[in-house]
Amino acid sequence: MCEGDIDMTMTKPFSIYCDWGFHDELGDRVELTAQMAHTALDCLARWKEQHGVSYDYYLVDCFWFDPERGYRHFKKPHWPDGFEPVLKRLRELDMKPGLWYSTNGWQLKVPEWAPSLASSTCHYSLVDGPYAEELERAWMFAAETWHVRLLKLDFANFNQGLAGSGRADNEIYRESVRKLKTMLRRVKATYPDLKVIGHCGYQRAAHGIGPAGQHSPANDPAWLDVLDYLFSGDPLPSHVPRCSLPRAMDLFQDEQVYRLHRDGFPLDRIEDHGVMIGDTNTLMYRGREGFRRSHLGQLARGGRRDFFYGDPRFLTDADLDGLKATRALFFDAFERGLRTQFVGDGCPGTVQWHGYLTGGGDRGLLYLVNGTSVAQRVELPLPGLFAALPLFRDGVGPAVTAQPDWLTVELAPEEVTLIGLGEYAEDRYGLGASDDPPPRRVRLLPATFSPVAEGLFARLKQPLLPGERLVVTAELREAGALRAAPRRFGKQNTRESQDRRPITQDELEITVTSGGAPLRPLAQVPDVPVWAGMTWVSRTFRSAGDCEVLVRCKVRPPGRVQVAVQAVL
Repeated sequence: MCEGDIDMTMTKPFSIYCDWGFHDELGDRVELTAQMAHTALDCLARWKEQHGVSYDYYLVDCFWFDPERGYRHFKKPHWPDGFEPVLKRLRELDMKPGLWYSTNGWQLKVPEWAPSLASSTCHYSLVDGPYAEELERAWMFAAETWHVRLLKLDFANFNQGLAGSGRADNEIYRESVRKLKTMLRRVKATYPDLKVIGHCGYQRAAHGIGPAGQHSPANDPAWLDVLDYLFSGDPLPSHVPRCSLPRAMDLFQDEQVYRLHRDGFPLDRIEDHGVMIGDTNTLMYRGREGFRRSHLGQLARGGRRDFFYGDPRFLTDADLDGLKATRALFFDAFERGLRTQFVGDGCPGTVQWHGYLTGGGDRGLLYLVNGTSVAQRVELPLPGLFAALPLFRDGVGPAVTAQPDWLTVELAPEEVTLIGLGEYAEDRYGLGASDDPPPRRVRLLPATFSPVAEGLFARLKQPLLPGERLVVTAELREAGALRAAPRRFGKQNTRESQDRRPITQDELEITVTSGGAPLRPLAQVPDVPVWAGMTWVSRTFRSAGDCEVLVRCKVRPPGRVQVAVQAVL
């Protein structure tokens, strides 16, 4: 290391609780308050006392600050007694405090910062005026006075310059980045145990394909000289249809982590937003649905930490016992020095299966995901392998064959599993099963869709087998291109309206009729508002005979619609 460099090496795995998703002031009307923090701490105290589950950090997320006084003052009346009562409880629970900051002061209107107000009038420039110096002083104040040891820096916008400054756009960007890095180096030199997460806004460009089909990077790994972690992206549903919204969210994060890793970021320096549980718009009102699988996934991706976002009141005692066992297993692997690598032939969501391997054949944890709606066989060479055992079951569980140095796994549609390898292939490491299993079998039904005045229409004559359900999925893509990109539609929040009926199902509407009468859907995905919209919708029906399917696209401008009809058991 050179003089003045920061040692960013991460050794001991750790855990973070963050209250975002318990509150949501962006897509919902649920505001952060001191009472909410105490409610979360009540849960965390019970978890520690009754289940032995503790967290190293408590991250207070956005909008804790007084928007007219800045980052040294908690907002009134939401925090009537300031931060101290919460800090006292954090000390009692042996947790270190963390705070969220808007990198460019979005949502603040502090009179003293006016000389830095950018031409956008909603951000402050890091290049000109007092804002950057005041931000650095606020970090120093938080570290010294409140003993904050975790910073989450969000909503960065390095293109913000003063009106009439005469600076070129590239100069504004370059100088903003340089200024922020200089500030962080000084703060971390003073407080070497301070961890920093770079959240939204640190991406330079969108992911894409460069010349000759080469991957076009979107992120600069040089950020890792001052950031401990870079965020992989907000929770969104994948473009690949899944049988539930939480499964689509899990697949999306697998995609995002893969892309960031491909850009040059080590897996243990990527923040994948952990597991998110709650009843707000950002979390798509998932409650605790899919908790066990999502919690497993965020550990399996190799971040070397256990990160929980949201409302802890949703977890059951069984969830906590599973959380504890899953964390203990992965932390044991991390503390032994085992590293994580991606396995598979390409980006999740574009290949048949993918996974993450921590360790190897002699001692390892293999997380596998079937990215399709049909059964898949996975064959992997694993030097040193002598035994394998499924530790987590998603449904009936996979079929596994272990031979010297070679593993074969049969995965059901959409199945997720964790397989213990070698020394970890023992029943004592078992993690149980998910309580929302995927389909056991999916059959594609022959359906010929033709355009009619109302949309796309098809008649189905193939009967369903006993126990099967009819699932119709419609995807929206951009019109005109040979390989049209998925197109999001139906963005919806509950800040502007409390109506939780999903407009996505109205904008891309699926109806099934039998004998001239419409069938009522048994289920639909999504069945709630989705803040960033969807690229697909699905509905499930019970149908014993011939039926007609009609898909209406009301999205404007119209796009290309793809429809699949399946029999699902």
